[in-house]
Amino acid sequence: MVGESSRCRNLESMVQDIQAKLCKLSLELLSDITDNFSDEREIGRGGFGVVYKGVLENADVVAVKKLVSMPGVNDVQFENEVYHLMMLKHKNIVRFLGYCFETRHLCILHNGRYCFAEMPEKLLCLEYLPNGSLDRHISDESCGLDWHKRYGIIRGICSGLHYLHEESQTNTPIIHLDLKPGNILLTNEMVPRIADFGLSRLFGEQQSHIYATNTGGSFGYMAPEYLHKGIITKKSDIFSLGVIVIEIITGRRDTPDSTGLSMPDFIENVLEKWRNRLEDSRCTSLEKSCQQIRRCIEMGLNCVQFDETNRPTVKEIIDSLKRQDDMNLHVINEEKLPADQVEQLARAPQESLNAGSPPRQNVPDENVPHRRTCAGCDDPIGHGRFLSCMGSVWHPECFRCFACIKPISEYEFSMRKDQPYHRSCYKECFHPKCDVCDNFIPTNRHGLIEYRAHPFWMQKYCPSHEDDGTPRCCSCERMEVLPRVIEYATLDDGRKLCFECRLNSIMDTPECQHVCMDIQEFFEGLNMKVEQQIPSLLVERQALNEALEAEKNSALFKGHHLPETRGLCLSEEQIVRTILKRPQIGRGNRILDVITGPYKLSRQCEVTAILILYGLPRLLTGSILAHEMMHAYLRLKGFRNLSIEVEEGICQVLSHLWLESEIIAGSSSNVASSSSAPTFKKGTMTEFEKKLGAFFKNQIETDSSEVYGGGFRAGYLAVQRYGLRTTLDQMKLTGSFPC
Repeated sequence: MVGESSRCRNLESMVQDIQAKLCKLSLELLSDITDNFSDEREIGRGGFGVVYKGVLENADVVAVKKLVSMPGVNDVQFENEVYHLMMLKHKNIVRFLGYCFETRHLCILHNGRYCFAEMPEKLLCLEYLPNGSLDRHISDESCGLDWHKRYGIIRGICSGLHYLHEESQTNTPIIHLDLKPGNILLTNEMVPRIADFGLSRLFGEQQSHIYATNTGGSFGYMAPEYLHKGIITKKSDIFSLGVIVIEIITGRRDTPDSTGLSMPDFIENVLEKWRNRLEDSRCTSLEKSCQQIRRCIEMGLNCVQFDETNRPTVKEIIDSLKRQDDMNLHVINEEKLPADQVEQLARAPQESLNAGSPPRQNVPDENVPHRRTCAGCDDPIGHGRFLSCMGSVWHPECFRCFACIKPISEYEFSMRKDQPYHRSCYKECFHPKCDVCDNFIPTNRHGLIEYRAHPFWMQKYCPSHEDDGTPRCCSCERMEVLPRVIEYATLDDGRKLCFECRLNSIMDTPECQHVCMDIQEFFEGLNMKVEQQIPSLLVERQALNEALEAEKNSALFKGHHLPETRGLCLSEEQIVRTILKRPQIGRGNRILDVITGPYKLSRQCEVTAILILYGLPRLLTGSILAHEMMHAYLRLKGFRNLSIEVEEGICQVLSHLWLESEIIAGSSSNVASSSSAPTFKKGTMTEFEKKLGAFFKNQIETDSSEVYGGGFRAGYLAVQRYGLRTTLDQMKLTGSFPC
C-alpha cells in the first residue's frame, strides 16, 4: 500500500502542476478512487469506453476512462501511442494525467469447468472538468449562454482542433473522428477543451469507424464520406466542427435543408433571432456581435458541405474569424443587405473645391490642414476634385472597379472583401446563374436570392423550373439544360431520359439477360450461388404494375414497395408481356415501335421471374437486378422470418456492393479480388458512368425511409463489422442483423 500511496500523491501533484511528470498508474489505484468503477461514479459513456469520477485522498477529482476491448493492439503499441498523446499540451485540449495497462486473471465457468481467463484492462486518467460537456450547455438561442461565451467556445474549439491537425508535433496529424458536443468539456471559466482526441490512434482507423458508427449520438456529426465509406481526412473533423458551430449558434442541429429554408433565409432567420435577443439584453456591441454571428453561421455551413474538398481548413477558419475581429466596425458588410441588393451600396460623396482659391493670408504653416493623399496612386490631391469613400480620398480616375479596372463614376457602387465594384460587374461576378437557363437567378418577394440545387449533382436552377415543364431525367434526375442541343428522349410512359443515360440504357429482354448473368457471377463470387435459372424480363411500366397487383395476392408478399416500383421478384404463375426487341427513336426523340410478346411464367420453385422496368441505364438496371436477385436468394434458401426492414435492408446492401464492384472494375483493368468486389473483365467506364454509379450508390446510402434507408444502414454496418456470411447466418437464425 506504500507504493499505492506514493502513486496517489504523484497523481495529486499532477492535478495541481501541469508541468509534473506523467506516470503509469495501477489498476488497484484507479479502482480505489472510482469506488471499484461503481455505477454511481459513472459520468459518461461512449463508443470507446466508460468514464468514471475518481476522488483522490486530498479531495481532488480526476476522470478515469475505462476503454473497451482493443483487439490487435499489444502492450508496446498501446504504451507508445499513449506516450505521444501525453506529450500534447494546449489550453483547448483535455490534459492527460496517466494511464494503466494491466492484465487481470479471472476465474470463470466455461463449458461446465472453471478456468482462468486473461482480461486486459486499458485505462486513461484525465483532468476533471466540473462544468461537464458542451451538450449540457447549448440550448435554444433564446436561452442558455450569451453570445460572448458562445463565440469564445467556438474560437477555443477551432484553436484546439488546429493544434491537433497542424501543431501536435506527432508523426501524423491527429484526426479526432468523433468530434461532438459530448466530447468537448468546459472549465469553470467556460473554456472549451477537446476530449477523446487520440482514441482513433489507439484503436486504429477501422475499429474507430465501427465504434463511432455504433454510437447513435455521433451519426449527426460524422462526415458522410467517413460514415458511409470510411474515408478519413482532416476534413472529416471539419464537417463535425461545422455541425457543432451551427448547434452552438442555433441551439439545434439545424441546416437550411432541415428547416426548409434557402441558405440566405436560414442565415437571416438565425441572425434576426440573435439581434432581437441582443437588443433585449441591451448589448453595447450589437453590430460587432451580429457580424460575428453571421461569419460563424456562414463558416459552419461551409464546413458541412457534402464535397469534402469544398470545406475550409481549420487555419482558414481561424484566419477568417481573426479578420472579422480585426475589421473596422464602420465598414458595412454587403452580405447583410437583402439579396436584391446583395452588393453593399456605398455612397461616394464628391466634394468640389474651388481650384483657384488662394490660401488665406497670415496663417502659420503649422495650422494648414494636412495634405490629402490619393489612396490609389499615393500622390497629393491638391485643391482639385476628389472622392471621399472607404475611409480614404481618391482622384476620380484612381477609384477603380476591382473586376474591369475601369474608374467608378457612379454615385453607388458595390463592395466585396474591401474591394469596390461597378454594380453591373459585381452582379456578373457574384450573382448566381441558373445552370438550366443560364439566366441570373431572380430574387423572391423578400428580396433574397432563392434557388434549388440537386443534392448530388449540385445543379443550381430557378425555382420556377420545377413547375414550368422543364424535362428531368428519370434516371439521373438532372434537368435538361437550355438551349436544348440534344433533347431528352421521351419513353412511351412519359418518362424522360437524358442523352448520356440513353446511350447505355437497357431496352429489351436479351440485353437484360446479359446483365443478369453478370449479377449471377457476382453472387457466385460471394459464395451465394443461385442454382435455379430465374427468367429476368424487361417490361413496360403497365406490365410491371399489373404483375405487382397480381403478386399482392401471394403469401410471400409483404406489402411494401418503393413509391415508384422499378423491379419485382415474382412468386406466382402468371403471363407478363416482355419487350422482345430494342425500340427505335423517332421524331422529337420519342421511343417508337415497342415490340412486346407474352411470356408465361411456370412455377418450378418459389421464384418464377424477376421483372425490371425498361429504359434504365445499365448500372441502375443491374443494381435493381441485384436487389431482386437477393430477394430470390432469400426465398430459395429458406429465410422465412425476416422483417421487412431486414429483408429490404440486406437486398439494398447487395445492390450497393454490386455497384461498388462495377465502379472499381470499370476504373481499372486489374482490380484485386475481395469478398465484396470480385474481379470482372469490364470495359473502362466513362467519367459520366462512374459519376452515375456514385449517384446510384448515394441514393441507397441517403435514403430517408425506415425500410430501405434504415434497413440498408443497419445491414451495411453489420456486414462491415461481421462480414456477409456471418450476417446471413445470424439473419437465418434470429431474423435480425447481428448487433
